[in-house]
Amino acid sequence: MLVTVTVIALMPLLFYYFVVRTYTYWTDKGVKQGKPLWLFGDSWGIFFKLQNFSEMIQYVYSQCPGTRYSGIYQFLIPTLVIKDPDLIKQVTVKDFDHFVDHRTFISEDTDPLGGKNLLFLKGQKWREMRAILSPSFTASKMRSMFELISECAENFVQYFLDKNEDTVPMEVKDSCTRYANDVIATTAFGVKVDSMREPDNEFYLMGKDMSSPLSGFLDNLKFFGYFIAPRLYKVSKRWKPPKALKIYLKSSSLAPRSRTFFMDMVDRTIKIREEQGIVRPDMIHLMMEARKGIDTELTFTQQSDMSKK
Repeated sequence: MLVTVTVIALMPLLFYYFVVRTYTYWTDKGVKQGKPLWLFGDSWGIFFKLQNFSEMIQYVYSQCPGTRYSGIYQFLIPTLVIKDPDLIKQVTVKDFDHFVDHRTFISEDTDPLGGKNLLFLKGQKWREMRAILSPSFTASKMRSMFELISECAENFVQYFLDKNEDTVPMEVKDSCTRYANDVIATTAFGVKVDSMREPDNEFYLMGKDMSSPLSGFLDNLKFFGYFIAPRLYKVSKRWKPPKALKIYLKSSSLAPRSRTFFMDMVDRTIKIREEQGIVRPDMIHLMMEARKGIDTELTFTQQSDMSKK
């Protein structure tokens, strides 16, 4: 009994010591760092919805001005921020073989759809996916999409010209977001939308829903858990959590409604193009062409798996 009480009493102290030691990781190595918020590190803005991802990156980049690199903390995980172009080149080109895989953040076990993102794949799966995608992003193929982007720009400008006013007030962020939405719709998904004239079109609303900050405390908590201990979120045969918890841990980081919408759109577009022989200079076409040349499970099987989620 005494031992149990002693252990329970010491646990808060041990946890406090662990966190304090964690946040001196970079200073102990002679690397400059900012002032991380206890337990949340430099990711507090994301967790509390006070910053978007771009603002967080700007924040951590500017914490230690004049340095070639600095240390930050993604919650409790030490992360090195490299600022010097020569160092970046050395890591990403010369020493790439030593920095191939990203740290595990989202796996296919916890997020069946998000885990297939190129940024989260590892090893042979990453190599296969990269082999599929790389030929689709050559300069010539990107130039072939310019006409689609130009058409969106012309529609965007014409919207304001049609008002026939000397001065047209506009919300810059909202307008640019809508323009970007139209470009993504036509170049990536092969559909035409006009988000300025049709502000509540389904594609825009679903995209906004998918890219919005985490919606609630439970989502924030899961996001926090992915960062702190991603391995604990891997649902294995040896761990049998309650059914409700298992569904929660395996659920996608994307909103179910928007995830289903975009997956159905891609499946439907591919089916129509294959049946009718439609060719359009967009990402759907490039991916279809790339898929024809590489016969791997990563192309057909995973598409089928995602459709069942």
